[in-house]
Parts: sequence; structure tokens; C-alpha cells
Amino acid sequence: GRLLRFAKVNNQKKAVRFADEAHIPGWVTEFMLTRNGMLLTTIIKVSLLALLLCHVLACSMASGQQGFLQSYPDDEGPASEKSNKTKYLIAMYWALTTITTVGYGDILPSSDREIGITMFAMIVGCSYYAYVIALISSVVGQDSIQNIKYFDRMEIITDWANAHNMDPALRREIQQYFREVLKSRPYEEEQSILKDMPPDLRNKVGAVLIPDNVRFLYLFNHIHPSNLAKMVSIIKFVHIEEGGILVRSNEVGHSMFIVEDGVVNKKASAVADAKSSNRLSKLGRHISPHELLRNGESFGEEVALSLFKHYSYTVAALIKTTLHMIPANDLSILFSSTPDILEAEERI
Repeated sequence: GRLLRFAKVNNQKKAVRFADEAHIPGWVTEFMLTRNGMLLTTIIKVSLLALLLCHVLACSMASGQQGFLQSYPDDEGPASEKSNKTKYLIAMYWALTTITTVGYGDILPSSDREIGITMFAMIVGCSYYAYVIALISSVVGQDSIQNIKYFDRMEIITDWANAHNMDPALRREIQQYFREVLKSRPYEEEQSILKDMPPDLRNKVGAVLIPDNVRFLYLFNHIHPSNLAKMVSIIKFVHIEEGGILVRSNEVGHSMFIVEDGVVNKKASAVADAKSSNRLSKLGRHISPHELLRNGESFGEEVALSLFKHYSYTVAALIKTTLHMIPANDLSILFSSTPDILEAEERI
């Protein structure tokens, strides 16, 4: 039963999540990450859809006077003497031959109602064929070059984990992480595409690509859109599960983070000196023992602006959370010759 419900899921990412929740064996989930797994899922989905359509049409046909049974050649006598099982099988046979356009002609409608159902079944069959062709084409073509790269990358990661004989649970955790990261990562060719654009168009496109939570962050309020657009190349997505630690107190700072979806708990270290408090207050930030950060809120700005070398707090995810990560070194290099960001840093 679980495998049947698993096959009905029409999205691979949802299918893998369902497999995790239903405690389906790990090898099934791993197989789902491969091209063959996706193809098999598509075949199962198409088959189940065909059976469902046939069932609905068969029940519709058999719910009337059942005149179509008279044309079916068998030795069981009149239609009234046929068992319900036989009637259902005959109706399913008629539905399957109709929607697949085989149409042997051995079962014929005998009333206006049955003719209407047959015509409807023909239309459904044509639509079903169009759906199957489109679905198979998308699977064979992998929808886009990006999906091909995604599967290639996932196969490399799986082979790497297998080569090191990693524990199945750890291997699945690695796959889960990269599945989230690769699905949300922009096209690798994005920068080359932007470079081929004229400056004005590149600035407009870059500004659109910058996530709203980054664009409207207080730290970047006074940065010109053309300079802000340059950040497309350095913004990364980070996914962390409930209870996961993002940064630890006294850890060497490396990035600033902006919450995109979820909630994190920011817990300051036991001792926060006055100098740290004063410098952070200039950023509009204050040290507090506990602080819940939600969508659009950030931490690590003091590291990104080189005010501090270490984090003075520990940040943990209270639920599954997605964040934008901006590496401090990348930000420094990117804006090393940008007047507006340098002026903001000097003021602080």
C-alpha cells in the first residue's frame, strides 16, 4: 500500500519526502534520485492513471442498462446471468481498449447513454495519449539542461559516498542536503549570461534576481541598485534542519545570514563587552540573551563588515529553515572599490 501511494506522488522531491515519512527502505529513496528511478516512477504513474480512468469509465458504463454486454461473446448466457466480477472485467476491458484506441469492436454500445459514454471515453483517450507523450518527452529530455546537471551531480555524490563506505543514514543525510541545495541553486551559467548583457540591462536583471530579503535589508538600503545587482554571484542558499547549528559563539566568522523561511534562535554568549555592544548598536543591532529571527531578519553583519573576527553568539534552527548566506570574503572583494558600501563601513 505504501509503495502504491508513493508511486502516485507526482513530484520527485515530494516523493522522496513521502518515502522518508513512510519509512520506506533507504535504497528505494536513493534509487528515486537517479534517472532510472524517475523513469520508473513515471511509468508507474502513467499505468496507475490509466487504471483509474478505466475504472471510472467502466463503472459509468456498467451502471446503466448494460446493453453493451449483449455483444460480448461468451458462454455464460444473457447479461443478467453474468456475475458482477465478469461484468466489471468486461467493462474494464472495453474502457482499456477504447482509451488506448485499440478498439477491437467486440463490445458495442447499444443505447444513447452508452454511445455518449463511449464518445467521452474516446476524448479522454486522446487527452491521455497527449499527456503520456508530453510526460515521456519531459523525462527523456530531463526538462532542461539544469536537471541533467542536477542528476549528474547527485550521482557523483552518491558514488562518492558509496566509495567511502559511509553509513546509510549518513549517506541519506548528505543526499538530502545536496538535493535541497542543488534544487535551489541558480543556473551555473547565470554569471556568463549576465556578463554578455550591456551594463544597463545587466543592472536591471541583477536587481530582479536579488531576493527581496536581501535587497531590503537595512545594511543595503543606501547601496545603488547597479552595485547591489553584483551580489547575485555571491548569495548562496543554506538549508538547515530543526535543531541544526548555524554558527557557534567564539567561532571564526565567515558569513552573514538572512532568514528566508523558518525561525532560528540567536543566543548571545554569557559575556558581551561594552565595545561590542556600542559597535553593533551603530548597525542598529543590540546584544540580547535570546533573540528569535524570522523571515527577513539577519545576523553576522558585524563579520561581513569586518567589525569582528568571531561570532559572539550561537544560532540554531528551531524548525527547518532556509537562509541566504553571504560570505564575508566575497562581499569584501566584491565591494572593495564600491564607494557607497565603503562609506557605510567607515561610518560604522
